[in-house]
Amino acid sequence: MSLRLKFLIGLTLLFTLLMIGLFAERVHSTRLYVEAQLASTAQDAATSLVYPISRALGKNDVVLAETAIKSLLDRAYFQRIEIVALSGKTMAKMEQAKPIAGVPAWFIKWQHLDPAPGTALLSDGWRQLGRVVVISEPALAYKQLWDVLTHTLALLLAAYVISLLVMNFLVRILLQPLSAIEKSANEVQEREFNPIKHLPDTREFRRVVLAFNVMIERVRQFLSIEQQRAEEYRHQAFTDTTTGLDNRRNLDLRLDGLLKKLPQDSIGAAFAIQLEDLSEFNNREGYQKGDAILKQVAHVLLEKMAQQSPLIARLNGTTLFALHFNLSSGQIDQMGDQILASLKEITATLERPLQYGVAIVDFEHGTLKSKLLSTTDLALQQALFNGGESRQRMSANESSNQLPNGSQQWREVLQAAILDKSWGIQAQSVQNIADKQIVHQELTARLRHQDGPWISAGLFMPMAARHGLLQAAEQSLFDLAISKLENAATLQGQSIALNAGLLGALGSLTGQDEFVARLNKLKKHAARISFEVPEHQLIAAPELARRFARLLRDAGFGFGIDQYGFAASAAALIRELKPNYVKIDRRLISDMAVHKDTKEMILSLIQVAESLNITTIAQGIESESQLALLESMKITAMQGYLIGRPEEVI
Repeated sequence: MSLRLKFLIGLTLLFTLLMIGLFAERVHSTRLYVEAQLASTAQDAATSLVYPISRALGKNDVVLAETAIKSLLDRAYFQRIEIVALSGKTMAKMEQAKPIAGVPAWFIKWQHLDPAPGTALLSDGWRQLGRVVVISEPALAYKQLWDVLTHTLALLLAAYVISLLVMNFLVRILLQPLSAIEKSANEVQEREFNPIKHLPDTREFRRVVLAFNVMIERVRQFLSIEQQRAEEYRHQAFTDTTTGLDNRRNLDLRLDGLLKKLPQDSIGAAFAIQLEDLSEFNNREGYQKGDAILKQVAHVLLEKMAQQSPLIARLNGTTLFALHFNLSSGQIDQMGDQILASLKEITATLERPLQYGVAIVDFEHGTLKSKLLSTTDLALQQALFNGGESRQRMSANESSNQLPNGSQQWREVLQAAILDKSWGIQAQSVQNIADKQIVHQELTARLRHQDGPWISAGLFMPMAARHGLLQAAEQSLFDLAISKLENAATLQGQSIALNAGLLGALGSLTGQDEFVARLNKLKKHAARISFEVPEHQLIAAPELARRFARLLRDAGFGFGIDQYGFAASAAALIRELKPNYVKIDRRLISDMAVHKDTKEMILSLIQVAESLNITTIAQGIESESQLALLESMKITAMQGYLIGRPEEVI
């Protein structure tokens, strides 16, 4: 029961007791007044009858006396008039019973009136003849008493209703600070730290609100400091201090993953710029001028890529590197020419020429990092060998006979899998580090091509997107999971995590609404089902990310972030989306064992997550040494070959 309701009940009881007292007093006073009025009327009537009755009795004319009585009785104000002799004998008596209209019988019984009689002595000169007794008719008194009490009750009830409304309004105003504190406390539970803006006038409440706001502000400051620290560690670990681009370590960690994201049967391009004899230029002109040249060249890449490149990095001291996925062959040549023209403008201002070369390397899905970088280096050396101030375009394509051959075959394989639901699903355990309990099983999809090996989702999903089949493939996989999930023996009663992306159906508002509607089939299992989205997709579509996370929470499902930790705004991301868990990317887990600054960055992210009650999961754990490092860092859970390889469940 709320405090406001208790206040209202208490005040209502108090007011009710007061009303009952007032009503009882009104009943008592009105009754006394009516009885006094009846007695007064009876006495006045008895006094008025003394003269006519005395004259009649003086003449021994009883009939004349009765006539006087009857004339008064006919006015209907009296119930009984009686003439009593000195001996006590009734000489004449008349009475009448008037019906009591408009008054309930129970009220008459409850408020029974016994009117006091009015008496007067009868005499003929000095001779006493007897007395006359008059009793008033109570019917009108009952009616008057009933009307007064009903009107009084109506007024009291109206006063009660008005007072109740006023009390409700006053209690609401009085308890507004507590409502604001309750609302703010609920927001804290939702990991939103908003202070109470309106300060109450009541001194005690004002002090409580001020103390609460101080607590909220300290929590916000702590999270902001940890977020800033995490971003600073990331900047130190993965950003080149001279150019502001990603450094070589960041490139090494991310390049393999980016190369796998290129859709099958598509062409990507790597652009590289190398400044020849930069060290000699630094010695001759000074390091400040050399750094200024590097910054200008970095700005060229940033400007030409128009922020559409997934990676722009400083490969080494004299070489800058960038990737681009969304260009045709003609656009690749055009961008290479634009980069070359910009470099000519930069070097034209120098007193002594600075040689440079531009390399363009085409690659396909599956190209190895080592192959791409070696081909890039060869192309740069050829450009510089030809005299510099030129560009060289080469190819680093690799193919696999185990994959569908060509775009048309990919389409046929995907359409057949969607129609027949011929997918495979594997589960890999996520284990709590402290008690070794299973947190959940992560499900991943696979596709069979003829009699060859299974094809991972990282290969077939990009091709589904290319052919406009991504939404159909997602629906087919989801329907399969729904129909088979409860029948998978290895998953009975366990929590599971499903991969979701914002590139297909979930990349639109309508698609998200339809997806959540379809989740109703799994409503009874919602508490043990989570959906996880890669960090880079959440960063690319923040509005869709926020909406999807909110829809999942409202429906009772869990929400997680996969491949977490690379984004510069990683700490801010979890504060905004409030996931149930984050899976720290396996490349960062491997790198922190070698580089202290990576470890410090991850520790900061863990502290931010812990402050928000978000579970942290380390991916790619394969050795006991990695496990020992995780335990020292207080990471909650882990996933990797150390606890088990993926197993077939469907």
